[in-house]
Amino acid sequence: MLTVSNVTRAYDGKPVLRGIDLEVERGEIVCLLGASGSGKTTLLRIVAGLEQPDSGDVRLDGVSILDQPVHTRDFGLMFQDFALFPHMTVAQNVEFGLRMQRLPVAQRRARVSEVLALVGLTGFERRDITRLSGGERQRVALARSLAPNPRLLMLDEPLGSLDAVLRERLMVELRDIIKAVGLTAIYVTHDRREAFASADRLAIMDAGIITQIDTPAEVYRRPLTVFAARLLGLGNIVPVSEWQSGMAITPLGKFPLETRAESLLLHPDGLHIAGDSTGITAAITETVFQGDAVQISANANGITLTFKLDPRAALPRSGDRIHLAVAPQAILPLAR
Repeated sequence: MLTVSNVTRAYDGKPVLRGIDLEVERGEIVCLLGASGSGKTTLLRIVAGLEQPDSGDVRLDGVSILDQPVHTRDFGLMFQDFALFPHMTVAQNVEFGLRMQRLPVAQRRARVSEVLALVGLTGFERRDITRLSGGERQRVALARSLAPNPRLLMLDEPLGSLDAVLRERLMVELRDIIKAVGLTAIYVTHDRREAFASADRLAIMDAGIITQIDTPAEVYRRPLTVFAARLLGLGNIVPVSEWQSGMAITPLGKFPLETRAESLLLHPDGLHIAGDSTGITAAITETVFQGDAVQISANANGITLTFKLDPRAALPRSGDRIHLAVAPQAILPLAR
């Protein structure tokens, strides 16, 4: 449905987007995950028509839309600050885009009722925006974006201003609503939990480049770069000093590695305490209870390794020396 081809953008000579290629299928939610300054919001603004690229093209159903004005693209936009009109009621905010479409009054009111029901705000039509909670405002902003029945919905850190408990609940509801309507969406966030919960496909953005795009599960299981691993909370990164005949030489010993790489990841899901003295020797430095698991940090020859244990198991204590076994599939090469 949407194709971004070799899009570049620079500010004051500093590259922000460096040859972005991206395809979004109809009915798909693609999440752009990256740190601040990675270019994800700039890419979203170019697709929306709020900015022009220095080069490249953006096509919708095979037709370039670079010269098409923002208001004629039929795209829905939802931002972190919600951008609601404080002097309008809930219904008036949701109705705003429908007025721009010059729909008859009866159709507008029916559509407002329909989308408010969809986001769980039936009966809120006459409420004052300033009297709503953060979660309710977020739902109004979503309803306003959905009301004109957009061809593409774009969300820029839509849950960023909410508290952790509310964000945890709404990230799942948001995906359910988008899927229920059958919309195509691009979702920008720096929060990996949001990305995992929302995306059909997840695109890692780093310094203006999409370095990896795949399902959330595959990106988590097999990150391709050091940046992606850290962004996903996978910090067990070990430098490789030498590579010989399929073996990576590291400060923690030798590991089988088919691909030559400067670093490797010991995926925490593949680490466990060995029942004997084989494996990586380490000393426990920290245990953190997380409810359904206990995260263990251990020092191995100056490198911190983390992994999780069942809280019902016998747990090591700080200072204990252990031996860590690594599953073969947990040893992954990383590009810089």
